[in-house]
Amino acid sequence: MKTQLLMYHNGNKINKGGLFFSVSTKSIRNAVKRTAERAAEKTGREDYKKVSSHDLRRFFAHYLLTVRKE
Repeated sequence: MKTQLLMYHNGNKINKGGLFFSVSTKSIRNAVKRTAERAAEKTGREDYKKVSSHDLRRFFAHYLLTVRKE
């Protein structure tokens, strides 16, 4: 995935530190909420409805600090 992101970055002439996607914070939160609701419906696990974008950030930070070996 890193390679694809770099190719996208270079191919679209994105400045260093620039945004990859122009999406609002509210749009991200809404997408996470919709996805969480679908996951709850498909799995029957109501606790999935409580997943937030903050949970995803926290999980990713935990992953980078403890799991990732690069």
